[in-house]
Amino acid sequence: MSRLFRLRVISLAATVLLMAGCTSRSGGGGAGLPSGCDHRAPSPAAAPVAFVANGRAWAVSAAGGTPVCLFEVANPGPFQWGPRGDRVVLAGLEVKGVGSSASRPRSQVDPSLVAWGRPIGKAIAFIPPGGARLDKAEIGGSQVVAVRPPAGAAYTDVVYHPSGRAIAYVTHEGARWHLWMSTNTGQSATRLQSSGQQIGPIAFSFSGHNLYHAVRLTDGSWKVHSYNLVDRRATGVLWQGRGPVQRLVAPKESGRTPRLALDVGGGCGDRQALLSRLDGGPGAPLLAGAGTPTTAIGWLDASHVLVGAGGCGQPMMLWVTDINGGAPVRIADGTEQAAVRHPDLTPTPDLPAFADHIEPAPA
Repeated sequence: MSRLFRLRVISLAATVLLMAGCTSRSGGGGAGLPSGCDHRAPSPAAAPVAFVANGRAWAVSAAGGTPVCLFEVANPGPFQWGPRGDRVVLAGLEVKGVGSSASRPRSQVDPSLVAWGRPIGKAIAFIPPGGARLDKAEIGGSQVVAVRPPAGAAYTDVVYHPSGRAIAYVTHEGARWHLWMSTNTGQSATRLQSSGQQIGPIAFSFSGHNLYHAVRLTDGSWKVHSYNLVDRRATGVLWQGRGPVQRLVAPKESGRTPRLALDVGGGCGDRQALLSRLDGGPGAPLLAGAGTPTTAIGWLDASHVLVGAGGCGQPMMLWVTDINGGAPVRIADGTEQAAVRHPDLTPTPDLPAFADHIEPAPA
């Protein structure tokens, strides 16, 4: 990746005002995009950054360059890519294959949250509006099956274990929040944590051994803990700050030191993307001096994070940031939505032994 992220210093005054020491490459976006769309599908390795602009979905190298148009899209919805980077879920649970035959027709349901099944992407777990249930949409048809039916609780978050054999989810019932883990069909549900304050968002570590979860405290501050599935216990505080925590983004591969990206803020206008070394401290901005809201979109490798600056109803600028101190690279301007379509590494991690009752069929 060292050649990919080789940078050139620029002297554009506007960029200097945005951020001292930033670099720029012509990544496209807005008026700079190509006018045509031949629906080519560059591999996720060649073009791992995906974004929506001008009514089309695009892919571009992590070093910038000319984006390639993937397809036309009127409403990108979650714009979340599957674990192989060859399919994407759009509004109404529509699935479009890019370099694959995966497809799903658009429905009337616009979920509040979706999670791709792993390691292939044969299904999508989702929480319908209102959170009364947890369902699964199958790829290749329009069928929806219940994972966890209504039971008086509101479902607020769901993620797949990297093995694909289990899911973790959060429920809110009365004054209590609960963190659960079950099979990928919702069976053998086990409650891992409970709190009188909010739990979530949640995310699995690359190894699948740790389930990161944010917890709100009574004084309004927030912490991030991890439930270790091997030792069957919660760890100490990995991150602590004022929050609220909006999103946790774990790397898809191991690095020299533990790390986690997270978005914090009371809303969109004060959202900030942070890097945590999981040392219990408040972390550091991933895009210091941006002057606009920032969001951690996804990890490109063990050292680089795609970060969006702006948004909140306005166009967003995309940057690739180097957690080891290298200058960020501007990838695209004027984007509406963005994602990383970097595939999960294979072979996928196994489910820890304590959950040996989890059924083996991946989703």
